[in-house]
Amino acid sequence: MKKYLIFAVVFFLFVFINHSLAVEIPPIKPGKVTPIKWDNTREMIDLVNACPIQDIDPAEPKPTVSNMKGRFKIIRADGSEQYYYNRHGEANAPVELKDGDQIKTSDGSSSINLSDGSSWILGENTTVKYRNNETLTKISLLVGKLRILRPSVFLHGLKKKVAAKLEPKMRVTSACVRGTDFVMEQTEDENTSKYYLHEGTLDIATLQGEIKHLQSGDIAVVDFDGQVVLTKLDDNEWNELVKNLAPLGAINPPAQEGETTTKQSSSKWIVLVTVLLIIGGYYIYKKKFR
Repeated sequence: MKKYLIFAVVFFLFVFINHSLAVEIPPIKPGKVTPIKWDNTREMIDLVNACPIQDIDPAEPKPTVSNMKGRFKIIRADGSEQYYYNRHGEANAPVELKDGDQIKTSDGSSSINLSDGSSWILGENTTVKYRNNETLTKISLLVGKLRILRPSVFLHGLKKKVAAKLEPKMRVTSACVRGTDFVMEQTEDENTSKYYLHEGTLDIATLQGEIKHLQSGDIAVVDFDGQVVLTKLDDNEWNELVKNLAPLGAINPPAQEGETTTKQSSSKWIVLVTVLLIIGGYYIYKKKFR
């Protein structure tokens, strides 16, 4: 009977401790957030669904966040903010993205899987704005780095053709991306846009009618005057670029997440040793006073 009682106590302690340590860490506390000033030239890089509206199944669901990993917040169009933090990328209750929502990271990368099968990986200090209405779906990279992965099946037959449209400030009319893995970078200080193509092709059309053709492994740098400079992207450079922009299941956690994980692991060991000491002390006590 005593053995069963001891087993029940240990099992209860294990379940209680495991549940306590598994509670999700509180999200980023709202602090001073520099508001983004919007005007007609701030949406530097737009990813636009280039399919004619009649080619899109009207029953197709709106993109939702099916699961996520990292630390970020969603700024809703009405000004409200929702903070998210998930270390492991488990499935979450679907979070619907609505027209005008912004997704913003701080000092760590975040990976988001959408219901349409695509993945967004936002670098640190990155802000993305999502637009969705009856005629188009658009993602605006305001600042930072954004990696987009789309399964090849979604591009089969160009049914899900993805295009990138640059605002007039960048002196580029349009850019059509048919790729499954590419990274865009927008800098505020240098006022340049960069495209890193790992897979697929990219055509950039300037206001002067010049068309630049990019292939896998190319880099395109577009300056304020619309000048496009092409260079090659080697494997080492690509690996360095995406080392913190990996899809779910392989993303490198931010430093504070790693520290938190270490602390949690240490806490588990301390609790386990404490439980064993209690059990050992109980047996010694019973044996001594029999």
